[in-house]
Amino acid sequence: MAAVTAGCAATAGPTASATAESGASVSPAPRSVFVVGDSNSTGFRGTLATGRQSGDAWASRLPAGAFAPVEGWAVDGATTGAMRAGVEALDPHVDQLIVMAGTNDLATGVATDTVRENLAAIAAHVDAPEVLVLAIAPFDALATEATALNAELRAEATARGWDFFDPWTGSRTAEGTWVPASTVDGVHATREGYAAAGDAVAAHLGAP
Repeated sequence: MAAVTAGCAATAGPTASATAESGASVSPAPRSVFVVGDSNSTGFRGTLATGRQSGDAWASRLPAGAFAPVEGWAVDGATTGAMRAGVEALDPHVDQLIVMAGTNDLATGVATDTVRENLAAIAAHVDAPEVLVLAIAPFDALATEATALNAELRAEATARGWDFFDPWTGSRTAEGTWVPASTVDGVHATREGYAAAGDAVAAHLGAP
């Protein structure tokens, strides 16, 4: 940031407070975001960085004017244990933590209590005043179990004072399975499905 000398003070423009007092709109600074997840956060592209570059990751839909930078740790196939290890190797300090986790724990038989413990450890390690837990996406082969896990995730978020949100309502049937047009394989969304989820998250967080 360039320094402002005393000699420039007389010609400087209105301050933020003066602009606010005059009734003009003052845009808030973008919020920094740290995303943690698996292939449904990478856009099924391997890593979060790759998915954001390709535009497939749902996080690529977060408007830069409201959320920047958007970083994180997400890898295809990751369980909450792998996420925890990956995050604990980093030192994130952000405004907003967003976690979508548990699909691969279901697939590999990890206990729900372990999922909850790993989520708590991730949230404790990331320095973020706001935590948002996202519901996992539909899982056709384990639809009942996925519905139950989402109920557990909601309960955990409520108990810890975190926010909880389901960005998949437009892609999930009443039975907990995917809307057929929204999935490529019963586990992962289409590109349009990820875009819809990202738009829903952005709207939930108050993006203009």
